[in-house]
Amino acid sequence: MEFNTENFMPDNKINIAREFPKQNFEIWKEKVIRDLKGKPFDSLTTETYEGITLSPLYDFDGAKKLIEKIPYPSQINFRRGFKASGYSLKNWEIAQDIYRTSPKAFNETALHDLRERENSVSVKINGLNGKLIGDKFSLPVKSYDDFKTAFRGIDFSRTPVHLAFSSDYLKFYDYLKRFSDEEKITGENFRGSFTADPVSTFITAGKLPQSELNDDSLKFLDYVKIMSESFPPARTIGVDASIYGDAGANAVQELAFAIATGVEYFNFLNDKLSNETIAKKIKFSFSVGTNFFMEIAKLRAFRILWDSVLAGFGVKEKIQRVLVEVRSSQFTQTFTEPYSNMLRITTEALAGVIGGADLIRVAPFNAGFETPDEFSRRIAANVQIIIREETSVREVIDAAGGSYFVETLTDELVAKAWTLFQSIEENGGMIESLKKGLPQKLIAEVRERKIKDLKRRKLSLIGTNVYVKNSGEIPKDVQREKTAENAFTSSWDEIEPFDFNRASEIFEKLLNSVNSYAETTGGYPKIEGVAIGSVSNYKPRADFSRSLFETAAFELNITPADNLNDAEGTVKKSPEEIILLASSDKIYLESISQIKKIIASNKTKTFLIAGRHPDVVSELKEFENTDFIFAGMNVYDFLKELFETKFLSKKNV
Repeated sequence: MEFNTENFMPDNKINIAREFPKQNFEIWKEKVIRDLKGKPFDSLTTETYEGITLSPLYDFDGAKKLIEKIPYPSQINFRRGFKASGYSLKNWEIAQDIYRTSPKAFNETALHDLRERENSVSVKINGLNGKLIGDKFSLPVKSYDDFKTAFRGIDFSRTPVHLAFSSDYLKFYDYLKRFSDEEKITGENFRGSFTADPVSTFITAGKLPQSELNDDSLKFLDYVKIMSESFPPARTIGVDASIYGDAGANAVQELAFAIATGVEYFNFLNDKLSNETIAKKIKFSFSVGTNFFMEIAKLRAFRILWDSVLAGFGVKEKIQRVLVEVRSSQFTQTFTEPYSNMLRITTEALAGVIGGADLIRVAPFNAGFETPDEFSRRIAANVQIIIREETSVREVIDAAGGSYFVETLTDELVAKAWTLFQSIEENGGMIESLKKGLPQKLIAEVRERKIKDLKRRKLSLIGTNVYVKNSGEIPKDVQREKTAENAFTSSWDEIEPFDFNRASEIFEKLLNSVNSYAETTGGYPKIEGVAIGSVSNYKPRADFSRSLFETAAFELNITPADNLNDAEGTVKKSPEEIILLASSDKIYLESISQIKKIIASNKTKTFLIAGRHPDVVSELKEFENTDFIFAGMNVYDFLKELFETKFLSKKNV
């Protein structure tokens, strides 16, 4: 039987306009308001750490003027990237840190990784006079033999190599020159970057030299000049803005301080070098956190901001392209559940790719507390390889282009970062602002807000304050290493330091204390839970309570009770001194007299009520041995005080 397609065709053509009428913001808003069932529409807005209010809805009409003026990729102002082809013709560079601190081991690992999975090399190199804070896995190079050993077999003309020097810039220039002569590689063929970033050195050292950028141990101007002559293609000026992200800065601050540092270098160097030469020498590095869309918008906003800066210096459009590197944020790394770091670095890497980074460094999940092994380094590299080979994201020239949300967010970041940048300039530039403590103060304020939200679980850090699985094997030393005293900073003046401790450290310290308690006493702190009524009455608050106590490895044993008489019996039989009651507000209020009786007859026990209905709070306010747990409470302070006063103090008696 012949198949007749006409039998399957509609009698009339589909009228798209009629079947799918145009929707607008007001129509969607009305639907949302109906679904909220009395809650105001504004209850769905979110205030970010950048001071930006996120709307629950974005539409074309609201972003029309913005969308219409957005250029194509590679066009001024480079919002959509520097390359018209995106990654379709050339991939981003995968440059994992090596984490080997001897030249020989570094060389062996670098060659292995280049063969197996990577297409570039990136490493921070110790100065001859000592290391800085955060240089735990930096490569110590004390002589030319060390340098040659480290990079033997790596073809600098074929493989992009990215070296970041903390001091002794001219000495490392000598090493590069000797190496290129011996390997017969001309300076014009060198690929990669060999960057000096004095401001980053000042911040990580917590000190400033009297002569600032002209300090004898840095000789920044001489280095940039001679490198420009000997290695023309190489980027030699670094602006490492990732240190601000590691200190807890928001996206606006990271952007503003990055371009302020770039302007600082321009102002210092342009008496001796042309603005065009300086523009071609700068490389920017950013941290990328887990706020996915914010990080994408941050990288887009940076290109717009830097384009404005270069235009101000009269740099021609054709050489305004800059090298942008991103790396995983250290601020959000956690030790309590290290494998959850794999999830974070995946989000961060994808944000870096969609944001248009040239070079991406993904941290192994265990880099914060031990030397990464082959497995963790392979997983970190494979995150990028999977994104590159299996997501098809590089086949889309600008995956975020035209997104109403991302484009609006980009413009808001540009406006706020430019305002903050102007404030830095009014205070004399980045170095003068560091002397006054302005960046330190602004970042500390944002950091304090983030830590406060982390304590209240408004900001979630998987494996740390939510979904915690205590292994009892958290690294004991969770402190960031202190600044090492060294020759080139010993005579420098102190400045207000940045706090580089990770966000999760307060919870890790508490959990370590609980683990030590368990080792000494033979058991973890125990809480008796009594779930009153039907499962539907108690389960939501029982689950919430269990999740809360797991944050500090407290053991919560929950016993169901059909009524308050059964609950009273469970309380009397329990040997535990802390009792949790979990049920609905309705049952609490209906049985408040019995609850009072139970509490009054067990004055040596501490009662915790899951939930905080104002009438229940009012009824029980007379009992000093009663407290409440609820969503939005300061979980960290509560658990810390509970542990220290109810468990740790009695162990020490």
